[in-house]
Amino acid sequence: MQQDVIMVLKFPSNSPVTHVAANTQPASNVGSHRRQISDLLDQSIQISSQCFVITADNRFILLCGFWDKSFRVYSTDTGKLTQIVFGHRDVVTCLARSESYIGGDCYVLTGSRDATLLLWYWNGKHSSIGESPGTEFTTPRAILTGHDCEVTCVSVCAELGLVISGCKEGPCLIHSMNGDLLRTLEATENCLRPRLIQSSTEGHCMIYYDKGQFCLFSVNGKLLRHMQVEDSIKVRIFPFLL
Repeated sequence: MQQDVIMVLKFPSNSPVTHVAANTQPASNVGSHRRQISDLLDQSIQISSQCFVITADNRFILLCGFWDKSFRVYSTDTGKLTQIVFGHRDVVTCLARSESYIGGDCYVLTGSRDATLLLWYWNGKHSSIGESPGTEFTTPRAILTGHDCEVTCVSVCAELGLVISGCKEGPCLIHSMNGDLLRTLEATENCLRPRLIQSSTEGHCMIYYDKGQFCLFSVNGKLLRHMQVEDSIKVRIFPFLL
């Protein structure tokens, strides 16, 4: 009903919405003004939900796709840039974070056109990437290799100690969080170009491919289920039940 609508927001550029997240934590200036990130992304980047990560306390947003091969941290309360992180040799194309520990610590995973994955540590106490806040250069916990082209989607599960990733061409890969390549996920022939990955702590992984193809795998690499939908999925897959 129209009377139930609290707020309507429209982008001046008439651009399509690619990511939505809610900040439900109390903050002193929420609602007092609109906040926006004005930094421009690389023109070749197709913006999707894989370009954004929200921290567990909803206070910071991590964004990738910048021309200088960085990913960046912004305050959701002010919209201000709080950290720039370098590590990849080409544009960072996707991001994901693990479940959070007490205090808000978690792992952040980045994928890039350089065909590598970097695993970072988010320090909840200091609200920054890295265990030593204030240092100019931050180093990743692990460097993961095995893809031959641009990484398009990633997922990380700290409880299982696993990283799952997909690229433009070739199978999805499962690594340990130490960087060891464990196995590949072989889908059916018509499952090409993975777009979204969601893993669960129960040991399952759902992957969405081009043309509405879904595959459900066990983390041991077994294909459990395959289905096709007609709609184009552009948002993150939420936790699923078998």
